[in-house]
Amino acid sequence: VDWSMCDGLMRQHGLTLPTEAQWEYGCRAGSTTPWLCARDELQVYANLADESAKRARAPYTCEAWTDGHTVHAPVGSFLPSAFGLHDVQGNVCEWCLDEQGSYSLGVREGDGLRLKNEGSSIRIARGGFFSQPAISARSAHRTYDAQALRSEAQGLRPARTLRLPD
Repeated sequence: VDWSMCDGLMRQHGLTLPTEAQWEYGCRAGSTTPWLCARDELQVYANLADESAKRARAPYTCEAWTDGHTVHAPVGSFLPSAFGLHDVQGNVCEWCLDEQGSYSLGVREGDGLRLKNEGSSIRIARGGFFSQPAISARSAHRTYDAQALRSEAQGLRPARTLRLPD
């Protein structure tokens, strides 16, 4: 799916793509490590390039563990984060609402959307995917992709605004 397809579908259902800030907060789930868990626990939390892919002669850097999946894993195959979110790191990376922009730009109050001039065709994706090693799935890792990009490694995570009672 490309970014515009995801954005349009989310709007139809009263949802949105998460901002980078929301995505990272949800991914970390209170963790202070580079991933949602310790690096040596990733194989039970994330579908990343591993020995399964290496045995299938994948042409990319692979981790020394086996999660049992060469490409996509069924959603929910791995343990959830402390917030109960599955597949946040690995499997497919996820489109965010933000346009490409420097961390030095200001952010919108409330959801942390990075402020930038409208109209960029480059969007942010977060999360790493099945053909990447762990270093590319760090909670703070971001990729820039043309919003028209459609890739087997690209997906989305619906988000919605929560209103807390006064």
